[in-house]
Amino acid sequence: MPIDLTKIFEQPEIQFRGNKILYNRGWNVRWVAEYDEDGNASYYWQIFFNGKLSNYPLSDDEIDEFNNTIETFKTVQAVKSLSLQAEPFNFNKELTAAVLQGQYAITSSNSSKPVLGAFAAWSSLIVAIHDSACDVCFVGHIEIESELQDFASILQKFNHESSEVYLYGGDIFSEKMCATIISILQSHHFNISQASIIRYSFEGASLAIDSRTGKIYSPVDEHQLETVQEHSPPLTLNNRRLQSINIEKYNASASCEALAATSSTSLSHFSLFNSEIVNPPEQTVSPSLLNF
Repeated sequence: MPIDLTKIFEQPEIQFRGNKILYNRGWNVRWVAEYDEDGNASYYWQIFFNGKLSNYPLSDDEIDEFNNTIETFKTVQAVKSLSLQAEPFNFNKELTAAVLQGQYAITSSNSSKPVLGAFAAWSSLIVAIHDSACDVCFVGHIEIESELQDFASILQKFNHESSEVYLYGGDIFSEKMCATIISILQSHHFNISQASIIRYSFEGASLAIDSRTGKIYSPVDEHQLETVQEHSPPLTLNNRRLQSINIEKYNASASCEALAATSSTSLSHFSLFNSEIVNPPEQTVSPSLLNF
């Protein structure tokens, strides 16, 4: 039976079929983990060529890669089941600050710029956090995994019990990075309230959050947000850090650690609070055409 090329983006990279897990590696190649009744797995290649299906054993390194990919898939799928419910954006531009790719910012309800927003997220992921205990919010526009070096230290400035997290963006090429971000959030006990990730869309994701209310807004475009600091990434990608946007000096009375400790972060600046990001995601293989 000829392969239906219109199905190329409908084939998931990982598929669960009975006692098998299939990892599609190309239009005619996939890896298979086949489990017996005791839960023991045998791993092998399947290659479809000249009308014939052939099996070959996987190496130990390939098995490790396979198992890591399965864990990444499970992590992402748990969040993909969530949805993102946002209101139309309708703020005065002077109240906003744009968080560009590779930047992060923190602001409060007492700021003259209480609204943070990000746009044009295809492979990149927008992470928004609102801490209702002190009406402080964070937005990070994470482009590559090296930008995550400081992400955990930023999270420690927020109270996970009073914070809500929103994720928007990412695609199949940044799935590993998205899974890493989710794992970091979960390890710090943050609740991911809403999400729309690993999207199949030609329209970049965009989102804004109001520190005064915690409400999120989408879509948002660059003309609706004020660019406080242009992004100037280093020439090397391997050690890129999130750049902190230093939006302004706060006169906030909030007691959140996030406001008190901003100046001590090592991230690079954009300013409402300071922001930065971190390494390039390894590109995953595009969805397979195989359905045999």
